[in-house]
Formats: sequence, structure tokens, C-alpha cells
Amino acid sequence: MKQSSKEIQEMFMTLPFSETMKNCIEETGWQFADSHIATIIYNFPFPYFVRRELLEAIHDNTEDETLKTQLGQRFEVDDLKIESFKQPLNNTVFAVKSFDFSDIGTFSDFDSAMESVKDYNDEFCIEKIQTLSEEAEPAVKNFSFPFRNMGAENQTEFWDIDSAPDTLGTIYFNEEKLIHRFWSVTPDNEFIRKVDSLDSSRFENAFVPLPNPFDKGDKVQRLSTGETVVINTTKEKFNDIIAKAEKSADYDYDDTYVSFIFNNGEGVKDDLACLFELERA
Repeated sequence: MKQSSKEIQEMFMTLPFSETMKNCIEETGWQFADSHIATIIYNFPFPYFVRRELLEAIHDNTEDETLKTQLGQRFEVDDLKIESFKQPLNNTVFAVKSFDFSDIGTFSDFDSAMESVKDYNDEFCIEKIQTLSEEAEPAVKNFSFPFRNMGAENQTEFWDIDSAPDTLGTIYFNEEKLIHRFWSVTPDNEFIRKVDSLDSSRFENAFVPLPNPFDKGDKVQRLSTGETVVINTTKEKFNDIIAKAEKSADYDYDDTYVSFIFNNGEGVKDDLACLFELERA
């Protein structure tokens, strides 16, 4: 296994993971390859702009040429999806919505949609919507204050209320207008399909062995929800899971897990990445 460079390892240890997990990594001297760190970051629920910045830092510092190539491909595919989202198609509009999904405005192009929120200081999203055919009977669509009259020349003021239009993608922005997350329908493209595949040789889908600071019966707090749960997987079982997954080129994600018991007695399984958000209670 290629060892992680010092710069990437130091960056990794500054990320907002649980202190319990960080201490375990340091105490055990656990080593991650650059590709392992890239996998963890890619699959951790970071906002897109944070994840992209972290992965770019790995790309710029790693000596792993395979990883560097795959990261470059991931950036290219993400950029293609975002650019595809921005391009208007026949009968498409861009609907801007506030954090609570109330309408801000609907526009014929992406730039006008972004212009409408230039003074907006909260989270919002833009949906790309395929409207109905020209034969459809339109109905007036209402726009909510305070953006009702902004960019009126670009607003699409009619909507067919008899059929649901197709959403071709959504970009969610934070209050600083940085991309939090997105999805976009793109034309069929062999390169995109290859990068987005579930091939375990790609860093996005690779199995990463992790140290485990917990044992069955330990009470832990989930940082994402604040709830306290009890670990229901023994260290022996955890080690068996790791060993089995490491031996298989095509391991089953459903077989790699940590199980919990909630206060109400309900049990649940979660993937191994959840260890990074568990704090000893």
C-alpha cells in the first residue's frame, strides 16, 4: 500500500471527524494511502465545494498517478454535469427557489436566474425544468416577494398546470452562492458512464479498511444527529468484516457495516464510514 504524503495526512487530520476516531488513528499509528483518504472524503457528507477543494488538494500533492488520473476524471465529469445543467434546451426554464422551496422566480437562462439572487443572502436552489409542449394551455404562475419584478424580461410567466414538468437537475447553493450539492441529467456519454460506474478499482468505490475504537455495548453519540446509540458489533465481528472485504475484489457493501441499537430498542446497520461521526458518549 502506498503511504499518504505528509501534506495530505495532515490535511486529513484537520477534517471535522470525531475526536474519538482521530485519537484512535493516532494511537494505533494507522496509515492511509492517498487513495484511501480520497475515498473517505468523496463519500463523507461534505458540501460539494468543500469536497472538491479537498480532492483538488490531494490531486495536487499525491504521487499516486492512478489516483491523480481518476481525480482529474472526476473533476471533468462534475464540470460536464454542471455545464450541461447551465445550458438551456428547448422548452426549459430555470426556477429559483428559497431554502423553504418558495418560488423566487423563473427564468429562461441560468445567468438570469443567478442574477436574480445576487443580493440574496440565504440558501437557495435552481431547478432546470423541461416545460410542456407549445400546444399545452398555459396558466399564470405566481412569483413570491421580493423578487417578483427582478429580470422580468427573462421570466417565463406561464406554466401548464395540467401536467407535471420534468426536472432535469437541481443545484443547491449556500448563502455564499457556493455549490452545496447538485444533480443533473446529461446526454448519454461513455466517459461519464465509466467514471460514474461502481467499478471498485476507482477511488470513489474502493474499500477502505478502518481502525475501530468501539466495542459492543459502547455508548456513542452521532455527530450528524446528536442522538446517543449503543454499538452492537463486537470488535471480533468488525475485524472479520474487514478481513473478508479486503480479500474480495468485488465485496458486497451490504456486508460491511456497524450495527447500533437506539434508545427505543430498534436496531440499524450503517456503513463503516459512520465511524468518523461517532463520538464516545
